[in-house]
Amino acid sequence: MDKKGARNDEASRSFPLSLVQHIYLGKQRDRLKLAANAVEGNCFSLVAPHATLDLEAQSPRDRAAWVFGIRTILRKKGISQRTSDTGRG
Repeated sequence: MDKKGARNDEASRSFPLSLVQHIYLGKQRDRLKLAANAVEGNCFSLVAPHATLDLEAQSPRDRAAWVFGIRTILRKKGISQRTSDTGRG
């Protein structure tokens, strides 16, 4: 919040990786299922207790790199999370 009590836009748009409990691969979450143009094999979602961040990488290889990097950071911080894959893409 700033001095006037308004929310800091940058802070309200942040998503701390330390809160991630689940990583979903593919279009498993409701909003991604509705994204007709999103490519299944490029999509993944980071799920925290009070927020979900749905993402689409440029390619399946890029998605794999992002998910690997996020898992590595969480593992090094001692944070466990579950990953769920649709089995497709």
